[in-house]
Amino acid sequence: MKRAIVVATILVLLLSSASAGSRKKKSKAPVAPEWIDGPYSVYEEKDYLCCIGEGRTAQEADMKAMEGLASIFSQNIKSDSAMNSLMQLSGDMVEKDKSKYVSIISRRVDADNLVATEIRDRFDNKNGSVWSVAVMDRAKACSVYEEEIATLEKNALQLLGHTGPVADEFSMASYGRLYKARDLLEKAETLRARMYVLDSQRASGTIGNATLAGTNSVSVGIAMRDIASQIPVYVEVRGDVDSRVAASVVKCFADKGFNGSRDHAERYAFVGSLVLEEYVPKDKKSVQCRYSVTGFLEDRISQEKMIPVSLSGKEGSTSYADASNRSLKSIEAKIVRSVDDAFAVLFLK
Repeated sequence: MKRAIVVATILVLLLSSASAGSRKKKSKAPVAPEWIDGPYSVYEEKDYLCCIGEGRTAQEADMKAMEGLASIFSQNIKSDSAMNSLMQLSGDMVEKDKSKYVSIISRRVDADNLVATEIRDRFDNKNGSVWSVAVMDRAKACSVYEEEIATLEKNALQLLGHTGPVADEFSMASYGRLYKARDLLEKAETLRARMYVLDSQRASGTIGNATLAGTNSVSVGIAMRDIASQIPVYVEVRGDVDSRVAASVVKCFADKGFNGSRDHAERYAFVGSLVLEEYVPKDKKSVQCRYSVTGFLEDRISQEKMIPVSLSGKEGSTSYADASNRSLKSIEAKIVRSVDDAFAVLFLK
């Protein structure tokens, strides 16, 4: 009898211990914070922009939160037709854990979309999932934008106020100053549009010096075309039998407002060369046309060489005539991008 009582007591103790252990184990399960289901219940929407990210690791959750916040912000900006370029801002992109994540995030998210942003909190459910909340401080971001807008507009107006010799009025130097000023104003306009996303009332009250002067990127663009229309450009491409490449170069300059010229003595002359070579692969099932185009725009007064173009490639077909035609089409498409890139490098350096 006593033995039965002892055994029963031991069973009760074991069951109680197991039950206690079970309760203890359950009590360790983390409780999800309120911000997971509704971040604005924790972070006031009038003060912050928020986004939740979920991943298997803290880094993945952080990344998704940052990308989500930048995406919401970017979509608002990209819907504005006045936005033509993005702006890289200095300053803290991620204020918390910056050293660990900033280099990774910066490769995937535009820094300008994450001004005054931080990973404010994380939650690990200890079961393979992590949540992060990215928070952007509206007021702080607006302050950064206001300061940057003022600097951009000041620099733009300095360029627009620069006057050179009368003989230099219709020159690439004058055109270049306007090109740079327009770029600065476009960036300022981009930032002001971002401010509207964050605080429309504050953005409306941010009137810069350029705005007061009645100047914007559109008006500067019109002035650029006025100057370009007074600058003839002679184009010559050696080896271009059908003048197709030369015509493409002329069109690139014409699209920017410059006038093509047949006069060899023009101050500005684009001189290039085209090389087409036939190549037959070992299997002889096709034929290739390998091509290369090089050239530059020269200021014959200053001897300055600018707007370099250098491209190459190959096209294949069943006949060399077709392959060479394909090559010329490829060149025509590539030259536009090459000339545009060269203009940006020259005037935005």
